[in-house]
Amino acid sequence: MINQKHVLSAATIRILRALVRVLLRYGMPFDSFAELAKRVYIDVAQKDYSLPGRKQSISRISTLTGIYRREVSRLLELPEIDDSEITNSTTGFEGGAAEDIMVGVKLEAEGDFNTDTGILTADKIRFRETRTRIEAQVTVPAGGLGGSFTIMDVITVNTTPLTEDDDGLIDGSGASGGMQVEVRGFVDGNGTVIATRVRERGSADFNDVRLRGPIDNIVNPTFEILGVTVDTATATSIFDDTASPAQSINATTFFNRVSDGTPVQVEDGTFNSGPPFITGGDIEIED
Repeated sequence: MINQKHVLSAATIRILRALVRVLLRYGMPFDSFAELAKRVYIDVAQKDYSLPGRKQSISRISTLTGIYRREVSRLLELPEIDDSEITNSTTGFEGGAAEDIMVGVKLEAEGDFNTDTGILTADKIRFRETRTRIEAQVTVPAGGLGGSFTIMDVITVNTTPLTEDDDGLIDGSGASGGMQVEVRGFVDGNGTVIATRVRERGSADFNDVRLRGPIDNIVNPTFEILGVTVDTATATSIFDDTASPAQSINATTFFNRVSDGTPVQVEDGTFNSGPPFITGGDIEIED
């Protein structure tokens, strides 16, 4: 049986090794890092782990983080943490979006590096793996989704100790039963989706699904994303977001511009089982 704490500790050590190399390279001592780490712990506990309908308390933040109440109070009086210097309003993203940036995601960044502050202001951020996003009906067991589950009949999703699960869908601490679930992540070499975030999106709705990922099995008027067939003949609209500005295109142009591996998204579509099929919705060729 996998020891979750051991796996999480091992993953944390790997992440910290890479981070500490950068911090030491640019002269950040441990005391400065520890202060930032405490502030991030408190910030996340305050914003993401409050009880529904109740203002987060200093006592609860202290309990969640293990940081003394007096220290929590001191740090909460400081100006709010600002990470806006990582990106700016003009930063372009390829293969994902700003909200996909999280621990474990492989990125390449281009921009201007300030040697005095050690800050890179990114003009472009490129995701090394093709990002996926899925919103569809899932029946969550009482014990949670666990380490692996299926969505849209054929898409296997694996979770890890680093998967964000604010709604308790993985460990069983949240709601169970049929519901709309959002999965964000990337596709590994075996075609399995590795989830970086899983969250509840309300009541199950087969007429309002979203699927983003690399396409294959392209045969006009259909193509597949992760084994799910998408029909362009019934699409509400088709756009090419790689053009500047984005272009509304027809199906013929769409098939002339895509090939195996092109990232495409369909949203607001209708999902049909047996075989898995999406009709309607808005189709977009993405960066």
